[in-house]
Amino acid sequence: MRRRFASLLLTAALMPAVWAVHGDSQVAAEAGPQALAPAAGPYIVQLREGTDPVAFLREAGISSDRTLEFSEVFDGFAGVFTEAQIARITGDWRVASWEPDRIVHTQVDQTVSPTGANYAWGLDRIDQRGGTLNGTYSYDAARDGTGVTAYVLDTGVYAAHSDFGGRVSAGWSYRADSYFFTAQNAFDDPNSPGVVPRVPLSDDVLGVTPGADWCTTAGHPYNDGDLDAYDRPASAVSGADGTTDNNGHGTHVAGIIGGATHGVAKAVTIVPVQALNSCGSGLSAMLVRGIEWILTHHTGSAKAVVNMSLGFDVTVGSIDCVINGTNTVTGATCSNYLFKEGIVVVAASGNAGAEDCTASPGSTLGTIAVGAAGASVSGAFVPDKEPSYTNWGQCVDIFAPGSWVKSAWTAVSGNPTQVISGSSMAAPHVTGVVAGWLESQTAPGTLSTWPTLAWQHIKRTATCGAVSYHDASRTYQTPNRLLYAGTDVSAPCAPASVSAVAGNGQATVTWKEVAAGNGADATAYVVTANTGQTCSPPSLTADANGNLSCTLTGLSNNATYTVSVTATSTGGTGAAASTTVTLGTPPTTTIPPTTTTAAPTTTVAPTTTTTVPEAPVAPSSAATSSGNQSVTITWPAIIATGTVTYVVTASPGGYTCTTTGTSCTFIGLANGTNYSFSIVTRNSVGAVSSSKVSVSARPGFTVYVTKVRRSTRTILSRMVGTVSRGSRTYSVTSGRCRISAGRLVAPATTGTCKVKVSVARKAPYAAMSTTFLVTVTK
Repeated sequence: MRRRFASLLLTAALMPAVWAVHGDSQVAAEAGPQALAPAAGPYIVQLREGTDPVAFLREAGISSDRTLEFSEVFDGFAGVFTEAQIARITGDWRVASWEPDRIVHTQVDQTVSPTGANYAWGLDRIDQRGGTLNGTYSYDAARDGTGVTAYVLDTGVYAAHSDFGGRVSAGWSYRADSYFFTAQNAFDDPNSPGVVPRVPLSDDVLGVTPGADWCTTAGHPYNDGDLDAYDRPASAVSGADGTTDNNGHGTHVAGIIGGATHGVAKAVTIVPVQALNSCGSGLSAMLVRGIEWILTHHTGSAKAVVNMSLGFDVTVGSIDCVINGTNTVTGATCSNYLFKEGIVVVAASGNAGAEDCTASPGSTLGTIAVGAAGASVSGAFVPDKEPSYTNWGQCVDIFAPGSWVKSAWTAVSGNPTQVISGSSMAAPHVTGVVAGWLESQTAPGTLSTWPTLAWQHIKRTATCGAVSYHDASRTYQTPNRLLYAGTDVSAPCAPASVSAVAGNGQATVTWKEVAAGNGADATAYVVTANTGQTCSPPSLTADANGNLSCTLTGLSNNATYTVSVTATSTGGTGAAASTTVTLGTPPTTTIPPTTTTAAPTTTVAPTTTTTVPEAPVAPSSAATSSGNQSVTITWPAIIATGTVTYVVTASPGGYTCTTTGTSCTFIGLANGTNYSFSIVTRNSVGAVSSSKVSVSARPGFTVYVTKVRRSTRTILSRMVGTVSRGSRTYSVTSGRCRISAGRLVAPATTGTCKVKVSVARKAPYAAMSTTFLVTVTK
């Protein structure tokens, strides 16, 4: 979020739907699933704002008795449609977007606890900086969540459990909506009324064979003829308000958020939003309907947070839209959404053990995505070890205790507890801390700033560098920050990814901002050379990629330096991170020699024969890499007689670099300006090559990703970085790639694509753009 929050609110408010005209109709211009001939099945359809869903269905000849209409978050509907019906729907210009009604499920990984971990160790861990557990949970009574609402979007909450002390309010349940017992379950024959399949919301809804992991009537202790839709007439359950839980997952999550014994915020009000069934699964339509209810229930400036310990296997545009206002698949917008209402969203990262930036809601822009901590190593429980099951990478924002967590459970006998694992257990720890922080805050001027402010608090107070990664060799790790609920402030950790680019008597040093504040924001970063030179960044605000930089001056050419970076806060100055940089031969300017004409003499010199080396040729190719106000050019050495000197000239400006090596670095260039660099060669007697090689580059850009696999979706902001914070737009100038919702969508075949990124003017930088080549591999 974090990086994902920088321009989220503005983007969500201003991004329009994109339309392309086809004959006499308009359809969403997205070229992905929208362009395919839709098959029969369940779909969610988003209409252009102001379109009446019931009237639209009537005009399409489809009965609204078998559909679910939306109006709070967007104008639209869900239903199970025949092939002819969905073709008729998607061909109408009033349709902004459509997508399959996809399966969502809880994020639980294990149910077995190791010896010694069978207690609420997560509370013990988050109230201290160090990893040695002391068996207690100390918290501020002024931050126990009093007056704050925590919506639990899950399987329901067993409200009668003693851990809640009557703090579970009536909420919403899909069981109260007859739609989920009729049309959604009529996939096999949408035109046959009253069809209720064996399992109401399992894989057969999408027309595939149920897997062994799906709970069945015979295999699940809570599924019988009195629960959900099993053998039930096609009608809603009277009085269903989410305060029962036939699965246990939602109760466990709610217990971590606010249980008197097992909870973080022990006085928070819990409101269940039962969008998952007794098997712990559901459909995107159930989540959208549940979020509609939240938006209707939430009033004024009431402080609220939503916990989503659930996830899809793919990006679901409608879910992203009802969270942050933008359908990330089609670009369509929602008129109302959680962030606009000032409601913070915390989501589980997922349990696939993968780097996954394409699964809602964990990867949804603006959510606080939480990965699990806690693993067994050689039979011993290690609280600060990343478990193998949790999703990881740049789309995960923070770690929190997730493995072998004890909390409340649903009614089996008395008031039970259960120990289970997963990112589902990590997310509610964060939700509880957010609830406590919300209690201590006064309402901001704009409700929509609550999610940003909440994330800033979580990041500022988190403990950095505490977690040991499951695989230290991964290119992109989850930022090393661990949830903290206390008030202790300590010195910041060392910055990460320190690098330096050499120049003429100087070096530009770049690093990542500290992952977490250890209780306070950094007040300064200082770069120090081993010979005493120092510099600090002009601003403490990192760029979109989390980078900061400054330039060390007063260095000597042809020398190697060790440079270190430290961060300082009110907790002190932290440890240093270092790198080395070698300055080469400085660029030189060739001054033509003064010519002197001597008087003729009568002495005739003897005839001599001198072998003059042939004029060398220019290199066959050259490559560039751009940095902040710098460009480095490299080329292959040529084979020639005698010493060869390379002369590189930059235009505009006419700057030159003369060297016998095979690279030059130009510094002090204008970011965003396109420079052309030509290379010629000169031999020992000054003969200059008749040929030259030319390349161009724009300083201010850094390309991180140049290869992608077939049929993948890569977030563009992670492919190329820029020093400017101006808004970016992307386009594909050649090749079969396409742009969709801020991602580069690779084709199903190998090849190359050229991608152009344009950055709007943002002081102190002018507008700039560059084009980079992407190779699509198998």
